[in-house]
Amino acid sequence: MPFDAVIFDLYGTLVDETTGTPERRAELDRVTQEIAAVLGAPQDPFMALWSSTVAQRATGVHGSFEAYVTALCGELGVAPSADSAAEAFGLRVDFFRDRLDPRPDALDTLASIRAKGLSVGLISNCSWATEMLWPSTPFPPYFDAALLSCEVGMRKPDPAIFALACSRLGVAPERCLFVGDGRSGELPGAEQAGMTALRIHVPYESYPDAKDPWPGPEVSTLSQVLDRLT
Repeated sequence: MPFDAVIFDLYGTLVDETTGTPERRAELDRVTQEIAAVLGAPQDPFMALWSSTVAQRATGVHGSFEAYVTALCGELGVAPSADSAAEAFGLRVDFFRDRLDPRPDALDTLASIRAKGLSVGLISNCSWATEMLWPSTPFPPYFDAALLSCEVGMRKPDPAIFALACSRLGVAPERCLFVGDGRSGELPGAEQAGMTALRIHVPYESYPDAKDPWPGPEVSTLSQVLDRLT
C-alpha cells in the first residue's frame, strides 16, 4: 500500500462548501451584516474590514471571536459590550452548525480507511465557530489528528501546517494522501510539502479555482478515495 495516512480538508470535502454558491455567499453576508448590527458597527465599513481580515480569523490571532470583533469595532470607533460580542458569536455559530453535517459517504469512507490500518488526519482553514462546533460533530472519533487553523495559528497552503499534520500522525509526507476540493491553494501546497494530492469535485459544487485548473487526479465522491489506496 503506497500510503500510511490520508489527510482530509473539511469544507467542500467532508461537508458541503459553506460559501460555494452565490446563495450561500449571500446568506453568509447576511449573517455578517446581522453581526455588525448587533455590535452597533456601521455596516459597510464593518463588512469591508471583515472581508480584509480573513487571515486573522483563520489563524486565530486575536484569541477569540469576541476579541476579534472588538478589535474590528475599535478601528471604527465602536466599543461593543461583552454581551453583544457574545451574541454576535452566537449568530456565527448558528450559521455553521447545520453546515457541518457529513456528506452521505463521509463516515463510511473514514471508517474504511481506518479499517485498512491507515491513520486519518484533518487540516481545515476555519475560525472559532468551527472550533467550537467540531467536538459535537460525528467526526472526531474517526481522526487521529485534527488541525484547525485557528487553533494552530497557521493555515493552508503554509507548508508548516502540512508538516505539523505529518508530525502529529507520525508519518512521512511522501506516505500521505491529501484530499481536498482545492480552495486556498491546498492541493499544490500539499504537493510542495511532499504529499500526494487528490482533488474532490462533487458535481453540484463549482470549481473554486477556474482560472488555475487542477491538473492532477480527481474524484467525485469520497468513497472513490478508497480506490486510490490499493
